[in-house]
Amino acid sequence: MNEKTILKISLFLVLIGLVFLYLYASEFNFKAIENFDNLPLEEEVELSGIVSRVSQTEKVTFLELAAQKKETLTIVVFNHDDIRVQEGDYIELTGTVEDYEGKMEIIANQVIIK
Repeated sequence: MNEKTILKISLFLVLIGLVFLYLYASEFNFKAIENFDNLPLEEEVELSGIVSRVSQTEKVTFLELAAQKKETLTIVVFNHDDIRVQEGDYIELTGTVEDYEGKMEIIANQVIIK
């Protein structure tokens, strides 16, 4: 194949990919969270931030996640797998919002260290 044919095929595939991404991305409805007090109870949320504190017991790990506004939120991770999060790690997590003794916390389903 000559270079012009390969270039045309590549451009065509890129355009199809961009159209697909545009249509696929419109299905997502992300809401920005102004502060942690407004998190919806019993709903799954996705958050990311820097771990500001880690405390670990035999069965559970507690993380404090610092947001851009310098607000913190407690994340509870049950130790099904060996988790190796340290202070200063940037993480992305998915979890369910819970109210525990009047304080908001997230029970993590998945924690990804970036």
